[in-house]
Amino acid sequence: MVSIVTPAFNADKYIGQAIESVQSQGLDEWEMIVVDDGSTDRTRDIVREYSRMDSRIQLVENHHGGVSKARNTGIGLARYDWIALLDADDVFLPTKMQKQLDAARRNPDVVLWGTYAYNIGEKGTLCDIAHDGPPNLAAFEKLRRSGGVIMLKNSSTLFRRDFALRLGGFDSQYDSTEDTELWNRMAEHGPILVIPEPLILYRFHPQSLSVKKMAFQYACVAFIRARNRKRLAGQDLELSEFMAAYQSRNPVLKWFDRCTMLSNTYWRNAGIMISNQNRTKGVYWLTRSFIANPFMISWRIARKIGIRLTSNKKPNA
Repeated sequence: MVSIVTPAFNADKYIGQAIESVQSQGLDEWEMIVVDDGSTDRTRDIVREYSRMDSRIQLVENHHGGVSKARNTGIGLARYDWIALLDADDVFLPTKMQKQLDAARRNPDVVLWGTYAYNIGEKGTLCDIAHDGPPNLAAFEKLRRSGGVIMLKNSSTLFRRDFALRLGGFDSQYDSTEDTELWNRMAEHGPILVIPEPLILYRFHPQSLSVKKMAFQYACVAFIRARNRKRLAGQDLELSEFMAAYQSRNPVLKWFDRCTMLSNTYWRNAGIMISNQNRTKGVYWLTRSFIANPFMISWRIARKIGIRLTSNKKPNA
């Protein structure tokens, strides 16, 4: 029924918890393909031990080729129609798979299902909830009409194997943004929706791949937005063409974009530190984020306060 694809690189701290979260789903027909991307720690040994106890868990060993190659390898080897992604440091909550499969049966036109996520720290401390992705068809269509970028947590996604293969899978030239690029290509063929409740644990830690390449991520997201708008107008856009124009922007616009990118990077660093209970460094990065772009960070802080106040309200009797 479902093939869970997990790329892993030096993930011995977390891979056991990821595997056990799949085993807790209560499904009978599943396989978990862990594609080791050249780990130098105990990741492979841990996966082999789980595999000896549960034949549904399979270890595939790759030379270090990056997360796109690892995911594509797993999808290519999968036996089942449905693919669920799970990063090695994330966790499925117990009802995640069943709720998504039920939603997929009720809504066959939806090409990809995601969920909201609990953001957690390195040691599992709950930080907040990530409300990524359109929760209904109206929200999806509004986003598509505007050329907006669909962003989801990797480990929340469920999609059909044949569909992903037909589109060519993940494209490694968008390294660290290859997931967002694929979701937005998928959205050209049908709706992408999320179940609007947190059904995974998404782990923030200093070694997260996405933390290291924020500048390239920022440029790639801008490219995906520009390509979405071009394609809505019946045209197309190549990454090389966009990057050439992106590098030759007006200096004032470059400066503004750099401030926004730095502010986003520092905001993320603050979230990582706070979620890992290092409040001193969290405040330090939050201050730097505010200095880089005070208007954006003031809005974000106000929004988070509003979300927490709303979530703490008791429902009416």
